[in-house]
Amino acid sequence: MIAPEPTLVPMALATSFAPIAHAMYMASTPAIQRTIGIPSGLASNFLPPADPTRAAEAQSSALGAQVTTSKASRRHAANIYCMNKRRIHTDNAPKAIGTYSQAIQTGKTVYLSGQIPLDPASMKVVDGPIDQQIEQVFKNLTAVAEAVGGSLANIAKLTVYLTDLGHFPHVNEVMARLFEEPYPARAAVGVAALPLGVPVEIDAILVLEAE
Repeated sequence: MIAPEPTLVPMALATSFAPIAHAMYMASTPAIQRTIGIPSGLASNFLPPADPTRAAEAQSSALGAQVTTSKASRRHAANIYCMNKRRIHTDNAPKAIGTYSQAIQTGKTVYLSGQIPLDPASMKVVDGPIDQQIEQVFKNLTAVAEAVGGSLANIAKLTVYLTDLGHFPHVNEVMARLFEEPYPARAAVGVAALPLGVPVEIDAILVLEAE
């Protein structure tokens, strides 16, 4: 009688059975049976008896793999975010004077740092009435928006910081000249003080149009 040749199982197929075998082994432990609701009598008919030591090792290994995968996924997501993060800079707006960028672009969204009424050429605060200072802030925001291929029309959200909320009507007057409907979303925040003693600072979120 000629013995049959051994059957070779493709590696991909063998690998696909590994999780099933592991799940069956884990399910053979009483603790796991109780957790997933398998009646002990039914489990004993179909599942092999478990070695408590090996079951504990397998459970620990599975949990460790989940934690490792979770950490790896977070690192991968962080790396992708950093790779997609682009610094925006222009000499037509005040240079960053601290640990920040004038703006950061991620995809079609651009986050503009707060601008104050600084003249980008002299890096000094514009001396004038509140309306003139608010206009200078928007000039600076415009310069940064243009550096990334946008404009004030692309701004989706503004946050206005004022040391005196009584100046808010002036913000409305300036914006009425610079923006058209639909106006961007906006928040106004009263603060005790702002950098260099200025009365106003504005930051923005800009969304570029699809190419």
